[in-house]
Amino acid sequence: GGSLPYVIGHERVLGNYYKNLNQTASRVEAGATLATGAAKWHGEHLIKAGATVGYMTVTGVEDSRPVNYVRSNGTLARRYEFSGPGTFDASLVDAGLFVQDTWALRAGLKLHLGARWDPSTAASGLALWPRGVVSYDLRPNSTKLSSGIGVFADKALLAAPVFPDRQARREMLYDESGQHLQSSHLFT
Repeated sequence: GGSLPYVIGHERVLGNYYKNLNQTASRVEAGATLATGAAKWHGEHLIKAGATVGYMTVTGVEDSRPVNYVRSNGTLARRYEFSGPGTFDASLVDAGLFVQDTWALRAGLKLHLGARWDPSTAASGLALWPRGVVSYDLRPNSTKLSSGIGVFADKALLAAPVFPDRQARREMLYDESGQHLQSSHLFT
């Protein structure tokens, strides 16, 4: 990118984008699933259990230049300036265990019950996510009616452990004539 100021207005955006970001990230993950249909109790059961483990890492540096917001008449309304080194380096380990029972209660009617446990170094505490689904084949291999409920979560992101290392942002406000107001806010 260039070095022209980044200016945002009502009907225009001028200059060069304010942020240069250079980062490298990687993720390695492994998992396994075991399934058995040996259980028979009030119908047939297909029981699955599995585990995953993952490792993620990110390193990088960001360099942000000021951003100016202007009014329709061209006067400066707001300015953001960035400070701090902007270097970051983070990693996390996540894992997951799950168990699921697909229970064929009778021809066409199935109950799917399961739970997932997802500990992560990026979040405090351990998470247990239950779920259940009832399905009925109205016409086998053609039409199925299903209803389910559960608690679901996505993989932990590296954004959380990296956020404190990002550059701080200072907001400065300007009056109608473009003169700096005494108040400013620092966001870290």
